[in-house]
Order: sequence, then C-alpha cells, then structure tokens
Amino acid sequence: MNEKKTTIIETAIHLFAEKGYFSTSIQEIASEAGISKGAFYLHFESKDKLLIDIYRYYYEKMSTLLDRIEQKKLTPRRAFQTQIEFLFAEVSKHKEFIIMHFQEQVLPISHEVRQFVYEKKLEHYNWQKRSLLSIYGQEAERYIPDLILLFEGLSHSLFKLLLLTKHPLSPKKAATYLLRRLDNLAEGLVAGAKSRSSPNRVFNS
Repeated sequence: MNEKKTTIIETAIHLFAEKGYFSTSIQEIASEAGISKGAFYLHFESKDKLLIDIYRYYYEKMSTLLDRIEQKKLTPRRAFQTQIEFLFAEVSKHKEFIIMHFQEQVLPISHEVRQFVYEKKLEHYNWQKRSLLSIYGQEAERYIPDLILLFEGLSHSLFKLLLLTKHPLSPKKAATYLLRRLDNLAEGLVAGAKSRSSPNRVFNS
C-alpha cells in the first residue's frame, strides 16, 4: 500500500473515531490528509470502499505481526503471552481504530465488510484454539470453547478499560493476568473431569 493511501486511511480512522462515520465527509478526510477531494477518489471509489480498506489495513497488519511472533522459536506459552502483549501494545497505539471498531453496530456494514470481518474473526478463533491446545494439551481439547470464552470476555473488558482509563495498562501485566486466569479455568475443568464430577461448563461436548 502506497504512502498516500495509508495517510488517507489513518486520517479517516482518526476522524471516524472522533466524529463518527456518518458525520465525517469525504471533503473533511481529504482536507485533513492534505489532498484534494479529487485525489481522494483516485484511491477510493467511495467512503464505503474506504471503510473496507480500513478493516483490511488494520487486520492484515495485525495478522502479519502475530504470524512473525508465532514463527519464532519460543515455547507455546511464551509465544502466546508475547502475542497477547503485542495486541495490548497495539491497542494502546491504535486507540482510535478500536473506538471505531466498538462503534461497528452504527457503521454501514456491507456484505463485503461483514464477510471480511467474519473471516478475520474465524482466523482469530483458530489462533486462540491452536495456542491453547499447544499450552494445555489434548486433554483440554473439549474445554477449548470455555477457555476462549473466558479469554475473549476478559481481554475485551481490559481493552475497554485501556481505552477509558488515563493510566497506562502494562501489556505484560495484562498478558500475565489473562494467562493465569486461563490456567485456573483449565486446571479446574480438567481436574473436574478426572474426578468424574460434572465440570461447570457453558458448552456441552
């Protein structure tokens, strides 16, 4: 992606987070990016097409960087923790995109955007599943949905806290906290199954 297109995308993210998608005009985006309205249309057919490219730009950037960590020679637990730390660090640097993303229900989500976001969420789910299986082993496989439910709930709550608080949240502390809570749940679920008691699960096998 060329530099000018990246500038337009990052400018739009800032304006959408600040003013909202519908209240931001193409002219405002162009002016803030230091280009003419005609130059905007050289890169994007419409504001809706720009929105699609915003999602692609952010998610593909995150996926590439997470893959680089996964390819390093780290233990499964260390790799997962490093990836979580990275995600929290990126949220701190890209608060405006996250704010825009939390406003997803008021965005004009086209079929193309919806399909793209669905595919990225599926990739995210598979990353979590693969990572958790590597950490806790096959005996925890039936409990992976429960572990992911806890991880998603806690991480989203921490993301929101990070957006709202004026005090910085340490990515390392956040990742350590999340992993310890996953350890607690995995230990309880596996121990409950071994003792033949009925584990307190949300999902049935």
